[in-house]
Amino acid sequence: MGGCMYINGLPGTGKTVSVMQTLRMFSKKFPLPSSHVVYLNAMMLNTSSVFFSRLCKEFGLKIKRGVTPLNTFRNAILNSDSIFVLVLDEIDFLPKNILRTIFDLADPRRTMHTRLCLIGIANSLDLTMAADIFAAPRTLQFAAYSAEQLASILRARLRALSCEVIDAKSVEFLCRRAAKSGDARFLLDVCRYTIAQKLGRTDVLLPGASSSAAAADAVE
Repeated sequence: MGGCMYINGLPGTGKTVSVMQTLRMFSKKFPLPSSHVVYLNAMMLNTSSVFFSRLCKEFGLKIKRGVTPLNTFRNAILNSDSIFVLVLDEIDFLPKNILRTIFDLADPRRTMHTRLCLIGIANSLDLTMAADIFAAPRTLQFAAYSAEQLASILRARLRALSCEVIDAKSVEFLCRRAAKSGDARFLLDVCRYTIAQKLGRTDVLLPGASSSAAAADAVE
């Protein structure tokens, strides 16, 4: 049986990382064919044809002549013995008609015998209401990290280093600064920049940050 869940919260609060880690743990306990677990960023999938064609490709479904990508996908999730797990990140970028369709396909009340388990991830707190989604999926909200939580995350990362590159006062300052947004990615990127500067490297890429200059501004 299928089902749907909507996970929301501010950027950098661990939504995607937590979902993917949970799926890895789940797959070890309940093995699924790799083709039946798909993660997609929905940002560029802005038409129904593009969206369902991509789903068919990722799930290894062949689209027959005369059959639309939507019907190909629907037939697969209705006639399979296996579960189809679909994680859609940045789901709030999808047009409303696609949102309603994909949530309906995962809702057993709307699509009997569905085998689609949908996990939608976004920053928006009221996406399901704004899109007028009948399914009313289970919702899990990620709160912003507090300064104490950010400090705990940062200290755990820093313990992996062989030497002290950021002192305790700097850790406290950076965590208070980052707590204004609760974004752990920003904090870790600023720390990467700081460590790179202390080690005398200037060619460090900071994944998740807008630029090295932005990280530099934050520590000055």
